[in-house]
Amino acid sequence: MELLLTQGEWTHRRAETLSLEAHGETRQRVSWDFTLDPDLAIEASRNRIAVPLATLRKQPLKRLDVSDAGGTALPIWGKHHNGDIATEALVSGLSGVLGRGLSSGERAALENIVFAPDLDTALPYLKRIRRVLVRANRLEEGQPLLALAQDLGENFLLVVEVPADTAGTRSLVKMQYEGDVGEGESNPPLSLLHAMRFEGAAWSSAASWHIEVHAPPGLAVRDLSAHVWDEDNEDVREIAVSPALGHTAHITSSTTPRGALTWAELELRPARAGLVNQTLFGAVATFLLLVLGVVFDAQVYAAVANPDRASAVVAVMLAVPAVLIALLSREQEHGLVSRLLLLPRMVNLLVAIVLLTAAAALVMGLDEEPLTWTLRSLLGVQSVLLVTALVVQGRSVGGDP
Repeated sequence: MELLLTQGEWTHRRAETLSLEAHGETRQRVSWDFTLDPDLAIEASRNRIAVPLATLRKQPLKRLDVSDAGGTALPIWGKHHNGDIATEALVSGLSGVLGRGLSSGERAALENIVFAPDLDTALPYLKRIRRVLVRANRLEEGQPLLALAQDLGENFLLVVEVPADTAGTRSLVKMQYEGDVGEGESNPPLSLLHAMRFEGAAWSSAASWHIEVHAPPGLAVRDLSAHVWDEDNEDVREIAVSPALGHTAHITSSTTPRGALTWAELELRPARAGLVNQTLFGAVATFLLLVLGVVFDAQVYAAVANPDRASAVVAVMLAVPAVLIALLSREQEHGLVSRLLLLPRMVNLLVAIVLLTAAAALVMGLDEEPLTWTLRSLLGVQSVLLVTALVVQGRSVGGDP
């Protein structure tokens, strides 16, 4: 129990990197820099000790890999071993707060909290432990225990086996896996932003912590900040904000109180460099081309009336949509990239269609007046597309494509 409650004292730093990979997965890398007190070491097997490093959300973790500073793989405990040590820690803690042994019902409630599949299932048992503390007039003394129990009801305890000589020496353990990082807000289909929120409960388990986010190609970080609920003032307090935004952002702060409501907020938008700027350039070029066609409609009609000159005009008109359509081709990408870049890609496609329509009108042999009205109508449509491209560019973030 003491090992879990004092983790912020023996863990010097927790560093986490979140990478939204181009191949569509979300990769998380976490490292712990710690010095474990030999008196708190838990013997695991011959020449090895068990170190509870973190609590992770109760969900499948794909491609989980845990290693030491040199890259040597380290064994981790399974669900039942993790649950047993977490249960014993809660039993020991509650018994200490109450100053007596626990009944079978109280022990069963703690075990049900640990092995519950989610927090909703664990809530009735958490309320029962709270009532036990209230009846014993030990609620204030038991607040750290309740916070730990709630954490273990929502998350599972990650226990790693390390060499026994690790105790008393500064060590580093690294972990990486693929999985969901937090909850994203529901946005309209053509939205240009994605807001994500993930919990910061682990920030209380280290003296300092650091989070770094890498946006996938095509997107950039618009905001990355950390917050805590201030119970005294009943208000949200910002504790960290990224000094740099773009393809990479990061925040750093010190430990937070155990049980405090803490979270990080991440906002992603399209990166201005790349597709967004190309879309704006194509929309402007097409707009200017149609303006010239409308202003000099008589000369355009005379040019297309001559078969030799008409082929050159149409070739120019068809070259631009070919380039714009080429911008729509892409390799496998993260789902967020597909969603946030949908609008500029649609603008590209519609601009190409406008130009193809203009080229078709030029080769159809229309009279001068119908040709003029066709070009004017296409100019009106293109004006809307240009405004849309400007909005997309204005709401995007400068950064690498």
